[in-house]
Amino acid sequence: MIGIADQAYANTWRIFHPRDKMAFALTTMILGLISGVTACLGIFAAMSYLTVIRAQVPGRFFLRLYLIPFCFLAMGALSVALTLSADAAAALWAIRLGGYCLGFTPAGIDQAALLLARSGAAVSCLFFLALTTPWEDINGQLERWRVPYLLIEMMTLVYRFIFIFWQQAVTIHTAQAARLGHLDFQTSLRSLGCLISSLFVQTIDRTHTMYNSLVARGYTDSLRVLEEERLPTPWSTKLGFILFDLVLLGLVLVKGSVVS
Repeated sequence: MIGIADQAYANTWRIFHPRDKMAFALTTMILGLISGVTACLGIFAAMSYLTVIRAQVPGRFFLRLYLIPFCFLAMGALSVALTLSADAAAALWAIRLGGYCLGFTPAGIDQAALLLARSGAAVSCLFFLALTTPWEDINGQLERWRVPYLLIEMMTLVYRFIFIFWQQAVTIHTAQAARLGHLDFQTSLRSLGCLISSLFVQTIDRTHTMYNSLVARGYTDSLRVLEEERLPTPWSTKLGFILFDLVLLGLVLVKGSVVS
């Protein structure tokens, strides 16, 4: 999480107005959720290009970050691809479990590929926005879009609490490592149990401290964040955003929601 926030402030596209980046990311994400495999692969390639090449986010960091959700997506796609049926003739590969067969069918593989492609495209859109736009800019743009303020405030507090949770976990892990708490597998398991048991209590204490500090500074159930002036997005970039989404929309309208 800290690395994502660092890249959001360090990338070269931070200076551009958040309205255009947010509109492009959200529109492309919606179109990706109703597109097929080929279009979703195009979305992933485009978002990777914009994030790594244009915004100059380190490619190794982007790939490592993408590896985390990809593991969950791959396991979900595998469970979708596996089919349990009484007929083994339609399966490409199957094992018999009593009177049923567990295996892979062409329909199951197609469905899993579509699920993996759509989810991967949506994640790439989310990473593009998170790695190129600081939260303060997103917060301000949501206010201009008349998003309910209660929802924005809850998102801001949850965003901050995630950092508190992560920093507390890193602090505890560092203290355990300094005391040889991860010397071998057995001690690592014991240290992990201690970390989990104490992390919740310490995080709650830190959140109470943060709330008290807000009250001491005049908090009245509303968070006000200062925004920096942003440069307008170049017209060539805006035109590229529009053309890309129009192509995606054309594919959906011409070939249907499932583009092979």
